Amino acid sequence: MLDPVSEPEPEPVDAGDSLDNEDAVLAQLGIATGAERTGELRAACAKIARQIHGEQIRVVGEATRPQALPYRQRMTLLDVMIAVGGLTDFADGNNASVLRTSESGRQYRVRLKDLIRRGDVSANIEMRPGDVVIIPQSWF
Repeated sequence: MLDPVSEPEPEPVDAGDSLDNEDAVLAQLGIATGAERTGELRAACAKIARQIHGEQIRVVGEATRPQALPYRQRMTLLDVMIAVGGLTDFADGNNASVLRTSESGRQYRVRLKDLIRRGDVSANIEMRPGDVVIIPQSWF
């Protein structure tokens, strides 16, 4: 009896800022670049990588652990803030914003301090794929 052949687990793709460079995206995905692939296939692969990368919520600024999180259906701002460990002592939480890339970069002001420290659930919002939570630093 033959043992099944197991293939190694694929490495996670960290596309970062290189999403605009198709060759870099393809290289990170382990796909040959150059003359071996047609332009159409290369563009399709890069498009898929962008779509995968867009299924994240990013948290930048004065979060305890700023990071990109995988998007889940019905994910809320509170879910995101729990995942990143809350606010730093230097955060201006009630002056934070959500950049909604699905709405051409429209920004919404959010009250993170009220949500996290005061339990004000009226400050909770539903997140969308591609949202960026921006938490500024307080000046005092």
